[in-house]
Amino acid sequence: MRNHMSAILLSLTATVSATAAAHHLFIVPDSYRAAPGDVLTLGVHNADSFPDSESIASRFDGLELYAAGDSISVSVREDDKRLVGDARIDSAGHVFATAATAPAVIELDAEEFTDYLREEGLAHVIEWRERYGEADEPGRERYAKYAKSIMLSGGAEADETHARMLGLPIEIVPEKSPYRLTVGEVLPVRVLFHGAPAADLEVKAAWISENGAAEQRIVGRTDADGRLNVPVDAAGPWRLHTILMERRSEPDVDWESYWATLTFSVPQER
Repeated sequence: MRNHMSAILLSLTATVSATAAAHHLFIVPDSYRAAPGDVLTLGVHNADSFPDSESIASRFDGLELYAAGDSISVSVREDDKRLVGDARIDSAGHVFATAATAPAVIELDAEEFTDYLREEGLAHVIEWRERYGEADEPGRERYAKYAKSIMLSGGAEADETHARMLGLPIEIVPEKSPYRLTVGEVLPVRVLFHGAPAADLEVKAAWISENGAAEQRIVGRTDADGRLNVPVDAAGPWRLHTILMERRSEPDVDWESYWATLTFSVPQER
């Protein structure tokens, strides 16, 4: 996760209890907008639902903050079913946070594994298992999760640093600042895997509707360049997530998956 960009990098680590593998790792700050001098609380959430956390992520491997030119003090603690870190933001511009889990291996029986693959749009894995006679075999998978959040400090909507790549193995990169959107527009994003376009990945979005209900739907698949336009139907917090899975031939692992999330907030009005 670490990179050599000219940004302030702060690492937080913690020992956490086990939780269900199917949960998504994502970051929820107490506010996506800040003024220079504000202290933000960054929550690391682990859940299928949005935005609340259902459990503390197992194998948590660090929370990192990126804010060019800032000197930031950070404290770490557990808060009910999430991890939190406090950070003072002293400069204006886009602010990023990333979090990750260390890889782990899980084995699911054939039916459970197929249901999971179907739920996450991983049809190519189902097809491969059918073609090579593994459809009735357990699924042995190594997986790791990578979360990213983009926030805005001050009135820097014209700042083009929204597309900064942070060096995650899999990363969702907004090609327009979410803070320059209005409801009814689209957010163009690009999914990168080890810095290269990640094609044909299903992307899901989660958000809070105007009546306060949590919504979630498939918004499409990435094209050959890893790009996708995400329709923005509501103001407020959003989460995008996707999973890339590759074949492995190891004694205890047949597949390896990389989970990515991006959280941001769409303004009520600009």
